[in-house]
This record gives sequence, structure tokens and C-alpha cells, in this order.
Amino acid sequence: MTDPQAPTGAPSFPKVRKRPSMVAIVVAAVMLLVFGAGFSALFAGLATATEAMGVRFGTSAEHTRIVIDLKGKATPKILAPAEGDKAFRLVFSGVELPGFTTGRGQGAVTTWEADQDKRQATFFFELSDDVVVRRSFLLKPGTGVDHYRFVVDLAPRNMQAPGQSNGQVINAVFAPPHQGKRVVVIDAGHGGQDPGAVAKSDQVYEKDVNLDAAKVLKRQLERTGRYKVVMTRADDTFIPLKDRVRKARGANADLFISLHADSGPKGAEGASVYTLSEKASSRVARSIVNGQNWILDAKELRQRDQDVTRILVDLTQRETKNQSARFAQTLTQNLKPVTPLLRNTHRNAGFVVLLAPDVPAVLLEMGFLSSEKDLKRLKDKNNRANMMAAVARSIDDYFESNPARVANLH
Repeated sequence: MTDPQAPTGAPSFPKVRKRPSMVAIVVAAVMLLVFGAGFSALFAGLATATEAMGVRFGTSAEHTRIVIDLKGKATPKILAPAEGDKAFRLVFSGVELPGFTTGRGQGAVTTWEADQDKRQATFFFELSDDVVVRRSFLLKPGTGVDHYRFVVDLAPRNMQAPGQSNGQVINAVFAPPHQGKRVVVIDAGHGGQDPGAVAKSDQVYEKDVNLDAAKVLKRQLERTGRYKVVMTRADDTFIPLKDRVRKARGANADLFISLHADSGPKGAEGASVYTLSEKASSRVARSIVNGQNWILDAKELRQRDQDVTRILVDLTQRETKNQSARFAQTLTQNLKPVTPLLRNTHRNAGFVVLLAPDVPAVLLEMGFLSSEKDLKRLKDKNNRANMMAAVARSIDDYFESNPARVANLH
């Protein structure tokens, strides 16, 4: 589903700047002289009307999300659909539109229209299904997002309803601006009694290949002076998967990268990059909200209303998934010149090490130990250094283009 934190596509409204006419200015001045302070207060109120910037949609298996981007703080009156209705409205007071606007929707919304009547902006949404407003909330500006967003989630009427959270103001899921070095956690897959894949031809163990690559990447990153690098393991030690995730969250990681070398069917060759699947992400969210999650032991979350927790977890996960995908795309582009890649290089999976809801994470399969060509590349010191240099460049590119970081769910 599209995350309301990140705009998708072009703005829904054209950029129109309204300038008051000379007549309006003269009339306002005369009215101010005649009616004094009372009109002054009214005119000040008119001057503070905010502007709607656009309408966006996102969908998931559970709901359709509507996001109204706003330059200032505004909360509408929600005229929710009654059973069987195929339309509903949001009515904002003190919000301006650049005239009548219309567009196509997504999910349960087929089309939408927005119209202005004096200082009142009304959004009309045509529906394809019988839905209810499951929740609505206002998101404040945060780092990387300079405006308010009013969010409405629609869900099928027959879906079991969680608690409502209509009208709440939720802080953005970005942390304050970053200061100091970025924290990168490097996870060398397997270790100790867990060898991982094995190249039977010359007894090369995946755990050793992963650790060698992790050490090279650590040196390259630390050489720049821009990163604090944390290793989940620095020697041939077995570290449980869950402890690797906990270590990343405990370090307040800005990025987590897990290094692996696979074994596959005959002919399988090349690197691939994995991020967390939607199914695994949803499973984690449910367990956090229900207080049954091993990743997160946050008393503050458990003390909140369950539906507020659900919103915070959902927004944080969405932003984490978006940032993970951005890094995966950058990594794929930088790896292409230095090593062969599998088809559909960026893939999704439910790997345990990717489960942290608030740490952008990828798992890099550097190649197949079952492939003679990949094995030769992975054993070669220079090739391994070139691949890790591509990873280091990707990390640089990612942070240069993505200064915001996700706030931890503590």
C-alpha cells in the first residue's frame, strides 16, 4: 500500500497562486476603518485559511487509504456513508482549493471531486463497495515532510472493526534531523555451528564468505568517517536470528544489511537483493498491536489505545518498507557493473532478519556457492572488494538522497 508519508506521482491539484485584486484590498481597508477591531479579527481569520495541495490513495488487502495533503492544520467534518451508500464527503472549513477539481480513485474509491463554496472545501468520493470509515487522523509535519496530511481509511462494512481513532492528531513517524554519524549494522549470515551453504567441490562455507565480505565492507565504510558500523558477529560465532534484529534496534540503526551466499539449482547464478514481504510485515504488525511480539517490548506502546498503536505501527512499517525498497533499488543499480545479477533482482521474502518495523533492511545474496562462476568470484579477494565497494557506494547514495530516518517504536 502507498505510504502517506511519501507523495506518489504528480500533485493532484495544479499549482495556482491567488493574488487579491486591488478592489478587494480597497474594500478590506474601508471595512477595517468602518467596523474597526471586529472586522480586523474576521479579516485575520480569512487570511489564515490554509490550502489543500492534493489527494492521494493507497490500498492494501484490508483497506483503502485516502490522504489529503494540506499546507496547514485542518480537520474536516466526515459525512460517512450509510449502509448501501456509494458516496461520502469530507467538508473542510477554512480550506481553499484552486477551483473545481476531479480525478480517479483507487481501491474502493472510483472517482473523486473537490469543490469550493466560499471558505468551505468539499471532497466527494464515489465508492464501488459498501464501506465504513474505519479510522481518520491528522498527521503533523515531520522531517522530510513539510505539510499536514489528513488520512481516512475505508474498510468493507462486513469486516470486523477494531477500535475507532477518528480525528486524532498523530505525530509523524520520522525522527528529528540526524546529527553525527549514521549507524549501519552489517550482519554476516550464519556462523558457528550453522555453516550455511557449502561448496562441496572445495569445502567453502557460506559463514566464512559472509564474514570476510562483512569485514571488508566495515573497513570501507569506516574509512569514510561518516558511519558508525556495528557487526552482528565479528568472528565464527553462532548468533540467533532474533538477536541480530534486537542488536540492530538496540544500536538505533539507520540501515541494516545482511550478507549471504546461497546454494541453488543447476544454472543458478548471480546476486539478488531481498526486502520484507507484505505478508510478513502484516504478521509483525498484528503481533505488536496484540503485545505478543519478540522484537518490540515497549511499555509506552502497550499503554496507548490499541488503535493508536495500530496506526503508529502501520505508518512506521510503511515508511520502513519504502526506505528499504529505495536502498534495494540503489544497491541493485550499483551492483550491476561489478557482478552478474539474477533476473528480478529485487525480491520479497519473510526473512527473520528483515522483520524490525523501524529499521530499513535488506538481505544481499552475493551469489551461489553451487555455481562455479559465482564461487570463483566470491573467493577472489579483488572481486569481493569490488562488490563491497558497490555496496558502500549504495549506502552513500542512499543517505545523500534520503536524509530523514524512521523514528524507533520505543
